[in-house]
Amino acid sequence: MRFRDAAQAVAIIALVVERVFDSYGYAAVITSAGDGQHKKDSLHYRGLALDFRMKHVASPEHKAAIVALIRELLPQCDVLHESVGTPIEHLHVEWDAK
Repeated sequence: MRFRDAAQAVAIIALVVERVFDSYGYAAVITSAGDGQHKKDSLHYRGLALDFRMKHVASPEHKAAIVALIRELLPQCDVLHESVGTPIEHLHVEWDAK
């Protein structure tokens, strides 16, 4: 699937991530969109990235499966599991329309 624009990309990212989290019995919680503090050139500031809470997913196997499935379902996106094991552990999903 090709995204038409940033709004469509972010909407589909949110929907896919919500469905994947739900399939494992967890809520998908967006912790950052265009807000918060990110690198200067972050795609968050262009409306092309979302962060999702991961610290509430207790099972390491579930975390790995969630990340793998989102990567499989959104091959046009970069999916990064960041700050693992810290209070700000999250899943960063961005669409870089190159």
